[in-house]
Amino acid sequence: MGDVNMVNFKGWNDTFALFDIKQGVMENEQILEKIIVCHQGNWTTEDAMNCHPKFEKYEDVQAAMGHGLHLIKKYFLPDKNRTCFEYRLIEKDCVLVVPATGEEIDFEIYGLGFDNQKNLLLKREL
Repeated sequence: MGDVNMVNFKGWNDTFALFDIKQGVMENEQILEKIIVCHQGNWTTEDAMNCHPKFEKYEDVQAAMGHGLHLIKKYFLPDKNRTCFEYRLIEKDCVLVVPATGEEIDFEIYGLGFDNQKNLLLKREL
């Protein structure tokens, strides 16, 4: 059985949600190496951050306010209207920071081990 509480909501910093990410063993008995953050809407467009004018791109929020995660890739899934951001854990204890709109219903964080099999770690409103 995997570790519990590998992802915990820390609270808010203005309109940004903060999450503690702790490396551990997931339910599939693999060590958490990467996460995929799935956020409703297309966060890859030029005007995606209009409601957060301090930042040019979604991933700039993590670079400025979070720590312990390195962006690998981002991609938009038009059929699901979701943008996914894949990060590698570069520390055992990380802080993920994401912009929020107040209208997010299905915000999800998945964990990946060495085989890249997705494990749902968190699903919540944002």
